[in-house]
Amino acid sequence: MSRRTSVRMLVMAAATTTLSLGVPTMAAAAPAAESCTVTALPGSGSSGLGINDRGDIAGARTAEDGTSVAVVWDKQGVATDLARLPGGSYGNVAHDINNAGQSVGVAMETHDHPDPWKGDHAFQHAVVWDAEGVITAELPYLPGATEGDQAVANAINDRGVIAGWASGPSYEMFGDIFDGPAHAVIWTPTAGADDYSITQLNSLPGTSVSESADINNQGQIVGSALVDGRGVALTWDKNGDATALPVLTEAGQAAATAINSKGEIVGWAESLESGLRAVLWTPGPSGDYVISDLGVISDLGSGAEVFANDINDRGVIVGRTSSSTGQLRAILWTPTSGGGYVVTEMCALAGHTFSEGNAINNRGQVAGRSIGGSSQGAEDQRAVRFDT
Repeated sequence: MSRRTSVRMLVMAAATTTLSLGVPTMAAAAPAAESCTVTALPGSGSSGLGINDRGDIAGARTAEDGTSVAVVWDKQGVATDLARLPGGSYGNVAHDINNAGQSVGVAMETHDHPDPWKGDHAFQHAVVWDAEGVITAELPYLPGATEGDQAVANAINDRGVIAGWASGPSYEMFGDIFDGPAHAVIWTPTAGADDYSITQLNSLPGTSVSESADINNQGQIVGSALVDGRGVALTWDKNGDATALPVLTEAGQAAATAINSKGEIVGWAESLESGLRAVLWTPGPSGDYVISDLGVISDLGSGAEVFANDINDRGVIVGRTSSSTGQLRAILWTPTSGGGYVVTEMCALAGHTFSEGNAINNRGQVAGRSIGGSSQGAEDQRAVRFDT
């Protein structure tokens, strides 16, 4: 896997269309009018990627030299730049933040790092920052890590357990260094220290790459893998054993992006009729899962894609739609007493055209981004908090 390609990107690239299983769309009320309060956060070219129950938002902004800077915005919107690696780095991004204020993400080193990898590129280190923005740990690689290996932290729960991925041995081809296969992992803190142990999660037969995307406080993990060349949404139990989640289309692609404390899982799956759709996996009494198409606003036109990015403990889901012309719209799915969902398009900043919701806390606050202009570029992109 290329060092700049995530497992979820590979899963999306592998999506194909085959025979439909005829899974119905979850009953949804008529789309609600655009409604929310949106607050711009400091920093240009920025995006909010994670949010805790205090309203602190983790993400990144773009520096003047074009590199990314990991940031935490507090509930008043005050920004704190998170530390880079010793000797500096090409950039860093904070992907998630827990209720203790710990943030996790990735930092790309420079050759001034005290123990650098060799080669011509910035390699990815999974890192942990404390509530003051100080790096408290560079998370370990898998045993046998060699020159050029990679690791990325995607999520952290309130117990400090971290989910993400780490690569196997790297290899050189055409004068460039590439990662070995990526493996879904968790990092567990050692009691009383800022040290962590790494555990590779079990994989299904035929798996080439895998990634864990989220972890709840019960230790349940979700993510995705390429299995015999097909994208599969997975959940792992606290013992690290993997279960494939149901799909909308027989042999179709899917990926899981988030899980709440009730074990409800969201993500996307491929539909024969509608392309990529936002879905909910609900746990059953016998440990199996039921998949539901969440539905979406109806004016997107053909070729639209829908993604669910996060779910809180009340079952409220946030995500986005993407039209065939590249327009992004932040979407909120709110459960109703009748078992369906009200689908709401969230607002963008004044003068902006597009928006995306990336994470939601248990108070209903959403971290995301608002984008101006006629493209999805970062030239007029701002991290935002939506108050729904």
